Amino acid sequence: MNGVPVPVVSCMLGHTNVRTTLRYTHLADRDIEAAAQWVGETMARAMAGGESNDIRKRAAVGRWRSASA
Repeated sequence: MNGVPVPVVSCMLGHTNVRTTLRYTHLADRDIEAAAQWVGETMARAMAGGESNDIRKRAAVGRWRSASA
């Protein structure tokens, strides 16, 4: 869904239940791999003491997706 949250797509399609939308959504392998890569790198930096408190901000805006674009 190219970064658009499922509830937003659900509303746009007129679905009254998000489960209806989820029936038609599929995660691409590259999206899963990009997310796993981002999580791994973020955890490694955090464990090394090099990660700041803005992890949640970057996760909220889908910063990890830049690797799959």
